Amino acid sequence: MSLLEVAVAAALLAVLLSASTQMLRVLSNQQRAAERRVVALQAVQAVAEQIGNLPAEQVTADMARQVAIPEAARSYLPASRVNLVVAEEAEPVAAKRVSIELSWSGPGGQPAAPVRLTTWVFAEPRPPRQRDE
Repeated sequence: MSLLEVAVAAALLAVLLSASTQMLRVLSNQQRAAERRVVALQAVQAVAEQIGNLPAEQVTADMARQVAIPEAARSYLPASRVNLVVAEEAEPVAAKRVSIELSWSGPGGQPAAPVRLTTWVFAEPRPPRQRDE
């Protein structure tokens, strides 16, 4: 009877070890995906800050084609693509709306959910004109 109990206990242990190994693999994949998402968010914020430091006249659709994410993020995010859209807004004040989207491939080449951020670039206020007296 005790040999049978040991065999059943060994089988249960094998099943539990197999399930825990699979769970650890899934957890590791999820952790890597979360780390990539954090890196993508930081890269998009860096691009937004870079654009925000430019004068409003330099923020154009042509400039948007030249912007790239930082090299460190590009090596960490496989097949990353950044898409920038610059839109002129007139109301309530003149400004440029810059929409930034970063997408990349996840494990197995499947596309990951993109990270999006929108920033505004305003023209420098002109000093008030002085009246001639």
